Amino acid sequence: MEAAQWSQCDGKTLTVPSDVYPQDAISDVRSADSVVAATVVQDPGAHSILVSAPEARAMGVRANCLVEVEVSFTGIAYPSDRGSADVETSAVDIARAMMHKISSLS
Repeated sequence: MEAAQWSQCDGKTLTVPSDVYPQDAISDVRSADSVVAATVVQDPGAHSILVSAPEARAMGVRANCLVEVEVSFTGIAYPSDRGSADVETSAVDIARAMMHKISSLS
């Protein structure tokens, strides 16, 4: 996927077949150094007692390998339970580490 195509997803809402999180809001779409990334916030809907759950997503290609990373920031009871990781950098950092490992093996 080209970076231009990827960036067209920014601000879009994706409806998914799920009883728990039926809509995903895509934001912070970016591309840098052979990695495309975005933040996806799962929305439980207006009548749910659940809170939204952000996910950091990243994809990259190295050699003949596609690297896809998804880091979920799901709290146990409160949004503050999600920990201290950064939703903007976590998936990108993991994808780059995996791509570096692939490069060193080839």
